[in-house]
Amino acid sequence: MELLSPAGDFASLKTAVRCGADAVYIGGKCFSARRNANNFTNEEIAAAVDFCHLHKVKVYVTVNIVIKEDEFSDALSFASFLAETGADGIIVQDLGLLCAIRKLSPDIRLNASTQMTVCSADGVNLLQKLGANRVVLSRELSKEEIASINAKTTIELEAFVHGAMCMSWSGQCYLSSIIGGRSGNRGLCAQPCRLPYTLYRNGQAVTNAKNLLCMKDLCLAEHMHEFQTIADSAKIEGRMKSPEYAGVVTRVYKQAMEGAADRAGIQDMLSFFSRGGSGSGYFHGRGFDKLMDYTGTEKVTASKDLISEIQQTDIAKKRAISFRLTAREGLPLALAAECDGFSANAAGAPCERAKSAAFDKMRAKEQIGKLGDTAFVVKKITTETEGQPFVPVSALNSLRRQVCADLQEQICASYRRNVNKITAIGQIAKRETRPPKVCVQVRTKEQMEAAASCGIKAKYLSYDLFRRFGTEKDVCVLPPLTKEGETLHLESAARVMVQNIGQIEAAKEKIMCGGERLNVTNSETMKILSSIGMKRVTLSPELNLKEMKQITDHCAVPAEVIAYGRLSVMLLENCVIKSAYRCTKGEGFFELCDRKGERFPVLCEGCRNVMLNSVPLYMADKLDDIVSLNAGAIRLVFTTETGDEVKKVLSAYQAGLMGKAPRSVFDKITRGHFYRGVE
Repeated sequence: MELLSPAGDFASLKTAVRCGADAVYIGGKCFSARRNANNFTNEEIAAAVDFCHLHKVKVYVTVNIVIKEDEFSDALSFASFLAETGADGIIVQDLGLLCAIRKLSPDIRLNASTQMTVCSADGVNLLQKLGANRVVLSRELSKEEIASINAKTTIELEAFVHGAMCMSWSGQCYLSSIIGGRSGNRGLCAQPCRLPYTLYRNGQAVTNAKNLLCMKDLCLAEHMHEFQTIADSAKIEGRMKSPEYAGVVTRVYKQAMEGAADRAGIQDMLSFFSRGGSGSGYFHGRGFDKLMDYTGTEKVTASKDLISEIQQTDIAKKRAISFRLTAREGLPLALAAECDGFSANAAGAPCERAKSAAFDKMRAKEQIGKLGDTAFVVKKITTETEGQPFVPVSALNSLRRQVCADLQEQICASYRRNVNKITAIGQIAKRETRPPKVCVQVRTKEQMEAAASCGIKAKYLSYDLFRRFGTEKDVCVLPPLTKEGETLHLESAARVMVQNIGQIEAAKEKIMCGGERLNVTNSETMKILSSIGMKRVTLSPELNLKEMKQITDHCAVPAEVIAYGRLSVMLLENCVIKSAYRCTKGEGFFELCDRKGERFPVLCEGCRNVMLNSVPLYMADKLDDIVSLNAGAIRLVFTTETGDEVKKVLSAYQAGLMGKAPRSVFDKITRGHFYRGVE
């Protein structure tokens, strides 16, 4: 099994390598989901790749954010640089970029990021078909679910074993984006979830203000014997943390994988950095309040002795090198070296006759063996002499440095690749201009009937609502995701909206459209989804109007745009209601109130929660801007609205589409990201 360690800078990378990492993952200055880490320049990436390869350690580089239309070519150029430099793999979130890189470099490893929200064997298998070599599974999976996925798939599986846990599914959190324009899907999450919230039921507070969305850190050090049987790579979180953290955690997990970790060592590791304590996360299933840290505290209490110990640790893998020294009187001094199938030779000045002492073989071997902090360790040194050659120490040092440098370059060069020429991205293929179709999405029977009374015939029905009342004309909106072991019942559905990549297999015989949770931000992803059966694809609500127009101008695949609704801001696997209050089996209206008094509705979807924005997105009076996108459809999403509110909203949008001034429906609204976008 591979032990994969984080490195936010070069010091962390070297420390992780010294402490036993089999692989490290790093980010560049752009396209990284940890944009606030120090990260690496291109020159530093090249140096990091060479350093790791000399120590037999792999390097994966993160390009793990969604890519906008106007930066796609730059992202692909960066991927080309990584392939040429010899990076072992690229960690990718954006589906369009993943497929484009595969064409660019057929042999580079592509690791589908945890930001893709892959939580089933169907999702893994589809990504394999599209070019992925490895999938980083969602943190919310239990050991049984990971084992099931492992049994049904053939590519590598990677999963987190240590570090911070987000309350929301990765790739499905928009809270930071909605509140302040800093998107987690773009590497700039401001972590508003770490702040205090109060839980309300039917307008009454049922908890005090506390950190209701903070989870304990993950620690599987005591469960590695179980983990090693079901995954291929154990990933440690922490590119924002110190070099010493990278070293401490790497060393302990290396010991744990070898069955040599003890509880005292694990506790020392946890004392270095813990957030309200640690636990096994979802590895043993949902733990509800046991997974939570309501104190919101962070502690760094590592002793100076532990830090010093880590700084002195060096168990990095060395390459065994053999030398052959030839010293013949009157002929050039020569040194040859061999290492892992590579060879190098260097020659110096002719050897003069020694005036006094004879050639000292032991002293020469000692000098040649002084390899310092190189990645080499002596395997064997042989000498061959003739006559009475005089061999200066300086000459031995010079030849040793020459052959070592030559071998290092050969070894590093063996990892570098040639890449295919980058083809044009975003070719013009505009759709014919036509008015957008208006789609209405509902989740209650009252909303469905209100929409019908306004003349809406075909509707988007939530999965549960569709199973009770759906017809062939209606679109069945699938749940936000379908975990391994969960089954979709689509027998009566002719049309479905897919929300997670793992749902495509179950829906492939249906008329499919793609939902907003697929995080589509460029035309290349649109084309890939179209190629696997999507008739229409929803654009990410994190795009602004200009960015949406760039896509619709460059792609013939019909786009769908959400023009109304309380946008989802978080998808929670661990029910915040049961954890902080009690299970109410979905009865009652719940909200989370932040420190500014904003209340975010919380919907129950089984044992999961969907947290909604505190105010609705409203564009009835700005529909000209939406229509100008030439999208295939605009969608109005109803979640918490009463039947009367549904009628008022529909009336406003119908008026707006006819060029009339719509009446105001709500006192407080948001324009979402249509005019601001995200960084």
